Amino acid sequence: MKRKEEKDVVLDEVIKELSWKERIVVRIFNKIFSKISNLIRIAIINFYLK
Repeated sequence: MKRKEEKDVVLDEVIKELSWKERIVVRIFNKIFSKISNLIRIAIINFYLK
């Protein structure tokens, strides 16, 4: 859990410096990136379990 907490702190610090439009883009990108990385991670695990 520590890694996720550190990532959230860094993201919060970066978001503080952005305008509201940039904040929306960063949050959407962050959600999309997280979902894609989780899907890839699951696919890799499934590949090795076969």
